[in-house]
Amino acid sequence: MSEVPVIIRDKIKTWKILTFTEQDWSSAFQGRTLTFRKGYKTYKENPYWEQLCERENMSISEFFDVSRTEDTNEFWLYYDYKYTKDVFPENSDVFQAIKWTDLGLTELSGKDSTLWIGNKGAHTPCHMDTYGCNLVAQIKGRKLWILIPPGETDSLSPVRVPYEESSVYSSYNFYTPNSNLLRIKNARKVILNPGEVLFIPKHWWHYVENLEVAVSVNVWIPEGSDDGSRLEEALVRHFVSNVCQTLGEDEAKALLNPNEYGLLEAPFEAESLRFVIDNCRGNGERRGASDDLRKLKAFLEKNGDVIPEFPPAEVDRFVKSKSRDLGYELRSPKSRNLEGGCEEDNISTSRALINSYCHPKVVALIKEKILGECL
Repeated sequence: MSEVPVIIRDKIKTWKILTFTEQDWSSAFQGRTLTFRKGYKTYKENPYWEQLCERENMSISEFFDVSRTEDTNEFWLYYDYKYTKDVFPENSDVFQAIKWTDLGLTELSGKDSTLWIGNKGAHTPCHMDTYGCNLVAQIKGRKLWILIPPGETDSLSPVRVPYEESSVYSSYNFYTPNSNLLRIKNARKVILNPGEVLFIPKHWWHYVENLEVAVSVNVWIPEGSDDGSRLEEALVRHFVSNVCQTLGEDEAKALLNPNEYGLLEAPFEAESLRFVIDNCRGNGERRGASDDLRKLKAFLEKNGDVIPEFPPAEVDRFVKSKSRDLGYELRSPKSRNLEGGCEEDNISTSRALINSYCHPKVVALIKEKILGECL
C-alpha cells in the first residue's frame, strides 16, 4: 500500500487548527504582512511558473476579505511552502497542533512541516519531488490532487527549467489543460477534505489546486534511496550552475526558479559534488528505512484507503470542464518556452541543454556511470 497514494481519514480529529476560524488565523499571524504569489485565471499554454507570478503583500485578514470579493474571479493568491518554524513560535497553537504522532510518526513535528494557504484557483504546477515521500494534512477547505505514477514520467514531458532543487516539473499546464493530458495513463484523482491526510509515495507526480480558500500542512519523510537521489540532484545542480556561468544575469535568471537565484552568487563547486559521491560510497545508494518510515507503512496498511485510478473518460471530462469554466478553447499544444513566445537564442539553447542533459533518465545513467568509476 505504501507504493500507491493513500488517503487517511479520522486520524487527526484532535488537531486544534481544524476548528480555527478566520479570526483565529488572524490572531495566529498577529497582523503580520505576508507575501502571496498572485496569478490570473486566464489561459496559458505553459504552466504558471513562480517567476511569472506577481507578488501581493497583505495580512491574513485582508487575504480572507479579498477572497470573498468578486475580484478573485480574476486572480488567485497563494502563501505557499512556508516552514512553520519560520512563521510561528514553537509555543504557538499552530505549531503545537501539528502532531504527526497521531499517524505513528515520532521523529517529525511542527518544525519539519510546511504551510500552504491559498484561495480558489491557487495551484502548484505538476511536478515530482525527488526526495522522500510526502504526507499532506488538509486543515481548511478542499484541495484537488491529481497523482501520476513514476512510470508515466516520459508522457509528462519532464523539464528542469525553471530549475529548482529537488523538483522536476511537467511542461504541461494542468490548470488550463489541453489534449496533451489525454496521453497520461494510470493517473489518480482525489479531493482532499478538512481532517483528511494524503500519502504520496516517492517520485509520484502531482498537480494540486485549491477549490476554495484552503489551508494545508505537509511533511516529507526521508526514504532509504534518498542518498542516490541526492547524487542525481547534485549532478543536475552542477550542470545548471555551469550553464548559468556562461550567461548574463538576466539570461540566467530566466532559467531559474526565484528561490534559486542564489546559485548565481555561489556557484555549485565540484568539491560539493565530491562530498555527495563520497556519501553514496559510504552508505551505498540505499540505506535502511527510518523508524518513522517503517511505522508509517505499517500505519497505512491498517488505516489507509487506496485512491482509485482516474479513468481516461474522466480525464477527458476534466479537461473539457476546465475549458468551459475558465472560458478558453481547447487547442493543440505548440511552443514549450516559458512565456509562450519567442526567446533569445542564448536562453532557448541553454533551456534545451538543461532539459536534455538533466532529463531524469539521463541523470540516472550518469549517476550509475560515476558510481561505477568512483566506487
